[in-house]
Amino acid sequence: MVDGHHLGGAERAAREVATAIIAAGGRALIAAGGAAAHRVRVAGAETFAFSPEASLLNRRGNVADLIEIVEDAGVDIIHARSPDMAATGAKAAAALGAKLVTTFHQAHSSDFMGGAAKALAAGERVIAVSDSLADAVASKSLPRDRITVIPRGADMNVFAEEVVGPARTIQLADEWGLTEDTRPIVLAPGRLDASNGHEVLLKAVAELKATHDEDAFLCLIVGEGDPKYIGALEEKVLKAGLGGVVRVAGRSEDMPAALKLAAVVVSAATEPPSAGRTMIETQAMGRPVIAPAHGAMLDVVDGGVSGWLTTPGDASELAQAISEALAMDESQRAHIGMAGRGRVRARFTLDAMLNANLAIYEELAATTFRPLVA
Repeated sequence: MVDGHHLGGAERAAREVATAIIAAGGRALIAAGGAAAHRVRVAGAETFAFSPEASLLNRRGNVADLIEIVEDAGVDIIHARSPDMAATGAKAAAALGAKLVTTFHQAHSSDFMGGAAKALAAGERVIAVSDSLADAVASKSLPRDRITVIPRGADMNVFAEEVVGPARTIQLADEWGLTEDTRPIVLAPGRLDASNGHEVLLKAVAELKATHDEDAFLCLIVGEGDPKYIGALEEKVLKAGLGGVVRVAGRSEDMPAALKLAAVVVSAATEPPSAGRTMIETQAMGRPVIAPAHGAMLDVVDGGVSGWLTTPGDASELAQAISEALAMDESQRAHIGMAGRGRVRARFTLDAMLNANLAIYEELAATTFRPLVA
């Protein structure tokens, strides 16, 4: 079950796990709310739309609907990926004797272990997407040994430099107007909102610009977000006099190609990332990374080996790390990239993520395999 208010990692995980269930011979039903309903469709899975509204009437209706679905389909396992959906799933599971699995995809800071978030902690199996998130959950009263860490994983058949041909990178470069631009690209991917630290990034770029020629680099900010935020960000770029070295490219439909174009990939997130999936996929592509030393980045990035870890919010430190990356030649950056790719292969593949989820389902369902992925 996924909530339309939490688009992104949770919905991607729901699609991926549903695909694995079907491939394993199981049956996957996906209950989704709001905008997620059309984005989690998977060939072979059945999708049910729930109202994302949090009114008491809608909650009761959702529980009744879910009980009917679970009973009619003979569902053994309900897997909820948001607090509201967990509250609904817990009631349905209790009514019919189904097993409840929950996943913490992020820290629900405003109501972390109170209210609806308690339902996430009430799963028979509780999953967290990183060690740092598991520690944060455990610090609020849920015993650490009740939490299974299953990190996000990169699809090594998709995020691999060798499978991204020249035609794809040329097409993307042309779309972004970079065909004639030979500057090394400092790529900053991720959702365009304040939590990703774009103000810190712009301050770092301003420091770089003061010490480097304008042909030394191009900072490309890639991602989707609220149009008002994007407009304000573009205005900040211009007011800071950074129009020549910073572009806000918006959403990319081909992130592997975008990553392949990069000399170095940067995150300036000011809030601790819960999963760090973008940096996992970046390293799978063999690109060096620069990330803030908090949250899941501490799990994902090996500072000094696969990239740089910088003090969160420290623009000068970020600028220094970018400068060091740009000063390297391609072979030096490739060496760092190979270390990152090895790290992902060892710990953060999509296959490993899916197998860990399926193992939990098989344990709970015993000889039966009819899970409901949420």
